[in-house]
Amino acid sequence: MLKNLVLYPFYLILGLGSFSTTIWLIFFFSLLMCLLFIFIRKKTNPPPPNYAEHCDTPYRKLRFIHVPYRGLWAKKMMNIITRLTFALVPMSRNIIMSKHQIKGYNGKPIKVKIYQLKDSPNNSPCILCFHGGGFWMAANPLHKWTYKKYIQGTKAKLVLVDYTLSIHAPYPAAAEDCYATTLWVKNQAQNLGIDANKIALYGDSAGGALTAAVAQMLRDRKQFAPCFHSMIYPVTDHRLESESAKKYTGVPMWNTPMSEDAFAIYLKGVEGKIPSYAFPLHADDFSNLPPAYIETAEFDSLLDDGLAYAKALQQAGNEVQLNQIKGNVHAFELVYYAPKTKGAIKSRIDAFNRHF
Repeated sequence: MLKNLVLYPFYLILGLGSFSTTIWLIFFFSLLMCLLFIFIRKKTNPPPPNYAEHCDTPYRKLRFIHVPYRGLWAKKMMNIITRLTFALVPMSRNIIMSKHQIKGYNGKPIKVKIYQLKDSPNNSPCILCFHGGGFWMAANPLHKWTYKKYIQGTKAKLVLVDYTLSIHAPYPAAAEDCYATTLWVKNQAQNLGIDANKIALYGDSAGGALTAAVAQMLRDRKQFAPCFHSMIYPVTDHRLESESAKKYTGVPMWNTPMSEDAFAIYLKGVEGKIPSYAFPLHADDFSNLPPAYIETAEFDSLLDDGLAYAKALQQAGNEVQLNQIKGNVHAFELVYYAPKTKGAIKSRIDAFNRHF
């Protein structure tokens, strides 16, 4: 009761009508994230436009989340909060989870979680998830909420890899961890109750870059072909020279200064030509890749990254479904109750089911 009374103003502001524990944890995480952003904010005069007034009304509540986490200490603190809230936010009662440990890049142990419905059959399709977070942030409660929707909507088993974050080891650690996990799932498919012919790759933001990279690695290294890969507002290019990168420098949730900060950490020690497995738009060959679903947000510095990669895949003869969502920002799923958020989730689930 005391918790509800203290948090009541926040529920009014956010337009929530329920005091459920799950919602409280998700928005408590969001509040902490906002406070940390404000605390480390570098004052600018004048500040870059954030275009929040041009977004659909529900997404305008995200207007204050627009400043990078500068410094290693801030990123480590954010990951402590992120991992804690991810662990606390429950999945649905009909979803169970198993934990595994496998060998990743250079033999380093990495943790893998598999989520599935309690009555999931032994030959289920699989969604292999590479979470976003600028390559440096762990999976957060927003990911867990979307994963729950995918499991319920597709009846698939969902594999989440805790890949090496860039603040611990730069490229190629994360990409190679994701690649190793993909091969492990394929090789262990029968033991895991997974249909080896129905393995799809999925990633949002930086996870979209990892998804595209793994698809290219599997092709180039003559491994199996996933049945499908889905990339949500993906990172595909490090140059930040596109129109959207130049325009959306102050938009909420993710913007160009955040990319500059994240990419510098991810590419630490990389010299010369940028590898395509780091940023997939640098590939020399875009042919013979799995069918793709690419989704973009209108007020997002990564908008042109997604559009450019979709065009490259299409021109190389691949099947591509491009879903351009208007009036929203990067990571717009945080406003989970908005009609366009619900529509986007449905489109992603429909795309999975078509290829399963």
